[in-house]
Amino acid sequence: MKTPLKEGDVLIRAMLLEQWHLEVTSLRFIPFGNSAHSYRVETQQNRSYYLKIVDLRTSVGPRIAAHLNFSLPLQHLVAQRHLTEVTAPVPQSTINGDLYGTHESFLFALYTFIHGDTLADAYPMMPALVQQIGRALATLHTIQIPETLQEHSPQDSLTAPFDADLLTDLASLEKISSHDTLYLQRLREVTWPRRERDAFGYMGFLGPDFTVFDAGYRTIHKEPLHWHVNWLAHYAYRLQLRNLAQWLHNLLHEPLDEVQRDNDVAMIEYHCLDRLERVERTATELVARSADGRI
Repeated sequence: MKTPLKEGDVLIRAMLLEQWHLEVTSLRFIPFGNSAHSYRVETQQNRSYYLKIVDLRTSVGPRIAAHLNFSLPLQHLVAQRHLTEVTAPVPQSTINGDLYGTHESFLFALYTFIHGDTLADAYPMMPALVQQIGRALATLHTIQIPETLQEHSPQDSLTAPFDADLLTDLASLEKISSHDTLYLQRLREVTWPRRERDAFGYMGFLGPDFTVFDAGYRTIHKEPLHWHVNWLAHYAYRLQLRNLAQWLHNLLHEPLDEVQRDNDVAMIEYHCLDRLERVERTATELVARSADGRI
């Protein structure tokens, strides 16, 4: 989120003291992400932590909370393996042994803080970085997930459960006029002219060069391997459509402030719709290389 949690400092300090026995010396809001409020936390022990706060009152909040039941134990498992290609944040247990804490309508998840740059400003990615991502993903895929954790793994039905709401929100853009607020006019200007092709023919961002990613992956994964082009396309489509659906919902239905509204319109324009040409080029190249739906 682009704006800090209202009255968040007092609540954060109280929660970390009560549920983690940590005394906060400083807090710094991190204006990144679209589903949670993020903070860097410094404590009296001169330790740095990353704090994620999920607002369960938002449309995406319950989904994120349900996912954390699987992702937090998985991140803990990855961190314990000390993998060469992966530096993983370690979820911090509360004094009761839980990997997250709750207060009223908020969920708190605390991690060790990893110093360094994010990928937010890394586009277009250099081939060396794409290859490094491929190696890291292949390394993660070497982990055998225990059966007890597999039981909490979210099952993928290969559907897009957000499609009905997305269709409704896309249709509602037509009613926006010059009498509406400026951010709604901007949203219509960015999205409406491209609603048919982008909404149902959008591949998602597979580039900049899948060959480079594949090469990095295979440096770790030595066994014979084939990528299923249709599955790659499905997950790429769904990822971008889910993002589009979420940003549209936020802008049309959530009580956002001006900073967050401007950010979400920009995300639709520059991190979703603008990727179509590169996405279609990558998809076309993958299909051309595929003889039987696999590469």
